[in-house]
Amino acid sequence: EARCGWRDECSPNDAWTIQFNNPLDEEAFDPAWVTVDPDPGLRVSANHQNISISGLKPGRTTYTVSIAADVRDTFGQTLPKPWTHRFKVGPARMQMRGPRDFVVLDPSAEPGLSVHSVNHSSLRVRVWRVQPTDYSVFQRWLQEWRQDEDAKPPPGERLVDERVTVQGTNDAWTETIIPLKKHLPTGHGQLIVWVEPAKQARERWQHARSISWVQATDIGLSAHVDNGELIAWASDLRSGAPRG
Repeated sequence: EARCGWRDECSPNDAWTIQFNNPLDEEAFDPAWVTVDPDPGLRVSANHQNISISGLKPGRTTYTVSIAADVRDTFGQTLPKPWTHRFKVGPARMQMRGPRDFVVLDPSAEPGLSVHSVNHSSLRVRVWRVQPTDYSVFQRWLQEWRQDEDAKPPPGERLVDERVTVQGTNDAWTETIIPLKKHLPTGHGQLIVWVEPAKQARERWQHARSISWVQATDIGLSAHVDNGELIAWASDLRSGAPRG
């Protein structure tokens, strides 16, 4: 029996498993007995009754797996003849990942937020301008929103609700920089940035979102507190030099 992953679809991330009737002789097993054409450099291993072939591979491709007759089980029996099987790998599942909760921008770089996605052609971006005093309100709102996605919008002044095109290739993780310079006219400030795919999955539990409080500042702040006192250090984010 041969299978790809645990679902009906076969994606580039899924492992291939070939199951035999008897337990395999794992000590004698040689991964060279298994070949893949085309060969994307996958890992081959034997475990009990199974040969597993794993690793990331290009999608939208049919792969031919060949197993030599040298493979034997714990009873010393080998295959009567070489075995082949074709795995038809489809596209990668649509995914998106981005920062969450709190982000401090690098003051030495162009203001922007990095988001990574697979097989999304565009992202929906919403931005709100907020003040430091809004942070506790944002934390409460985020907690409420996680319980009810239909809750009211986050605090602050909404600046934009737009689409950003993703420039990438099929089935590969692609980085998209969400530009924020126009929302920070002085180079400093606080923003709430909400990024999600322009087209979400049908099932709500599969929805992907990145919601973060983004701060643009030149000051780095660290603190230590115990029962008696609080000690804070302020430094320049560009040079690391103390500020005071």
